Amino acid sequence: MRITVSHNKNPEEIKRNIDQGFDDIFKGLPLGPIQFADEQRTWVGNTLNFSFNARAAILNIPIKGWILVEQLLVTIDVELPAFLQKFLPEDKLKPAVETGIKGLLT
Repeated sequence: MRITVSHNKNPEEIKRNIDQGFDDIFKGLPLGPIQFADEQRTWVGNTLNFSFNARAAILNIPIKGWILVEQLLVTIDVELPAFLQKFLPEDKLKPAVETGIKGLLT
């Protein structure tokens, strides 16, 4: 799942916002209350590579991807397990992630 959002801030400020509010990007997922475990994040230039396990109810969902911060755009690419896509189609997940990203750009 890939989402691109425009912004008008300094890319370094956006990177700081993403670092400080990373978990907020995924809190709106329609899975109920989510706990994050085994989180790993690494910046390589303007790209943040990440992975974590999202725990919701009885599910333990491995999630990984990257976020690219450019001069006018932020792109997030999230790899979701195939089984999750059967229960929660991308059209339900994408708006939640997009809202989380937009919240960090304000």
